[in-house]
Amino acid sequence: MEDIKKCIKIKLKNIGPYDNWDSSVKSIGYNPIKIGVFAKNGTGKSTIAKQIQYTYDQDTFESKKLIKNGTTQGDFLFEIKNNNNSVEKNTLKVSHYNSKNSSVKKEGSFIYYVFNKEYTKKNISKFEDDIKGFIVGEKKKNETEIENKVKKLEGDRSKIFSEIQNKIDKNKAILKDIGIRTNTKEFALLSFENLKYRNDFDNTLIENFESHKKAYLKFSKIDESTLETEILEVKEPSISLIDVMPSIDNQLNEIITISNTSKELKDRIDSNKDFIIKGVELSRSNDFKECPFCESEIDANKSPLDDYISYLKNQESILKSNIKSTISELKSISEELKSFRNDLLDKSNTLNTLSVSFPQLDRNLKCPKNNAVDDFKSIIQILEKKLNNVIYEASNSDFIKIDSCHTNINISIKELKDFRISVNLVITKYNNIRLNYKKEITKLRKNLILCKCKELKEEVSDDINAYNTIEKDIYDLQIKLEGVKEKINKEKVVTETFSELIKAVFHDKFYFAKEASILKSSDNFEIDDADSFLSEGELKIISFLHYLSSVHTYVKNKTDYKNLFLVIDDPVTSVDFQYSYSICTIINNLKSHLNTISDLNFMIFTHNLEFMEILSSNRIIKDGFEMTPNKLIKLNKTFLPYFEHLRDIMMVSENSEKACHTTANSLRYILEYISKFENPLSKVENLINQNKELSECAFIKTYIHNESHGTFKKTESVSKEYVSDGCKSLMNFIGNKYPEQLKSIKK
Repeated sequence: MEDIKKCIKIKLKNIGPYDNWDSSVKSIGYNPIKIGVFAKNGTGKSTIAKQIQYTYDQDTFESKKLIKNGTTQGDFLFEIKNNNNSVEKNTLKVSHYNSKNSSVKKEGSFIYYVFNKEYTKKNISKFEDDIKGFIVGEKKKNETEIENKVKKLEGDRSKIFSEIQNKIDKNKAILKDIGIRTNTKEFALLSFENLKYRNDFDNTLIENFESHKKAYLKFSKIDESTLETEILEVKEPSISLIDVMPSIDNQLNEIITISNTSKELKDRIDSNKDFIIKGVELSRSNDFKECPFCESEIDANKSPLDDYISYLKNQESILKSNIKSTISELKSISEELKSFRNDLLDKSNTLNTLSVSFPQLDRNLKCPKNNAVDDFKSIIQILEKKLNNVIYEASNSDFIKIDSCHTNINISIKELKDFRISVNLVITKYNNIRLNYKKEITKLRKNLILCKCKELKEEVSDDINAYNTIEKDIYDLQIKLEGVKEKINKEKVVTETFSELIKAVFHDKFYFAKEASILKSSDNFEIDDADSFLSEGELKIISFLHYLSSVHTYVKNKTDYKNLFLVIDDPVTSVDFQYSYSICTIINNLKSHLNTISDLNFMIFTHNLEFMEILSSNRIIKDGFEMTPNKLIKLNKTFLPYFEHLRDIMMVSENSEKACHTTANSLRYILEYISKFENPLSKVENLINQNKELSECAFIKTYIHNESHGTFKKTESVSKEYVSDGCKSLMNFIGNKYPEQLKSIKK
């Protein structure tokens, strides 16, 4: 049996007794699903069955009556999915409304079929009159030919699968050689199922696997010293021509009168201007009586100071001084811009080098060329013309040239500032990667695996298409195979199954007349009014057997049986204990009774503890749960009501406890249990009569019959002493025949 872990989820909102009941159980295993749910009356098990039935039968229930009083909407969710494959999921969603039609959504392959008291009301009075349709029967002559084609295609499919799997294994080995751990979530993506079904591998991974591999290997080998080295961001300088450009225009446009000072003196003053200005300032001090230049006594009429002062006050001298200041400022800005670019160039070169080992970084940081150097020179050259000849009148072409240079300089400044932003972003990214190295290498590893999945998906795409084509061909042939088989009328199969089940449970008490579709008693009396003739328990059993037989009406072909999901609500309500075994046996052998090719999925709800114990201890169900007002609880231990009843009887027999209203039920339970164990076809009376310890206590039969049905008694029918004696008789019988049971209880 294939062990597939599944998860069941149930939600009830304003449905039945619940405002908001939400529970999930993730430990359900096995295929097919065989679940038992123990639930006390009133916990909502019948509500769940009704909601599931409503998904395929909206005629039995009025939608707005299925929601809680005082609410306008009720919602139900029932979901079973495969934990290992999110694609394999079966979901039912129902929304009921007071003011509009209900909404029903189904997802998955399950075919749900519910047994509950509503089924009994609708179906037990008579058999379905109009059962039409066909299921598979005997083979026809050309079946072998089709089966051979299917067999060949299955061989071709298996070959393609092996080829794809070999490529997967080869690529897994490549990843392992790189150092990728096989227990990672991403590594598990490299599977046949994902290559076949998934189309969502990351399409943003542009580079090929080898590029990602090189990047991963280099990044994984970065030494600690590199990771400890921080790169500082480039600061933005305050470079601007806003203040200097107006001065240039003013200086070039200024028209002055040339000084009468001799050229020789002008040149001398211009070449030593700072020195001369300082000397003039000193001469004005009262402490100086001599000329600071010639050291002779200052003579106002003859001193050269007058000539110096006169020239310095002249426009020509002032203009030249201003032009020199402007030229100096332009050179300073040019050097600052050059230094700014050099800093950016160094940082970008460093980052480009690091990007070899840090693939996350931009590898194309290109520093703009600083053409502004020539522009600064051009402006300075024009200013120098004015400096050398103050009467020089700048031409229109000079001003056009200056405007052009000004524009180019501003462009260069903007380009370098913009580039600084890009460089600093990469620096920030580098420092973050450096500080979060482990997270980054995990991300690279994930991208590496996704890239491999993407490449392999592309590599095997033709093989996958061929595989899918073959699968479709196989499916089509299987459908065709169903069509060429001899068809059997469903009514015949249903009636035969029902007749067989009636006999298996009731033996000769009832039988089903197939031709007339009438249930008859052993004395050939027709049961045409089931409600009045049959006991409540018999009615329930016959209804359940009819339900199982009618399963055939829910399939269109042989393969549908594996998708059937039976939801069975309390099949043993009001049923005598002896019939619980028969019902369990029927459920355990459904595949045989229904003559199906596979076991059926089912979920059984019951409030009967003994019935649940039989289902569990005989492994008829694979998973057991208890439904509580809060959630579903996994039952890890087998129910053992037999030993609980036996312990109660032992306590009464030893006078440790007094007999009570449950003692008769306990006696009856133990006697029926042993009777069925020793001889399933025998009655409990035979067990009592055939064993001395029991037969000597003559009142036992009457006591368990009268007292175990809950009838009202005004006086005690049997004294407590007699009851104690009866319990002692049973304990003596068990002690002689099954002594280990008593040892187990006492222990």
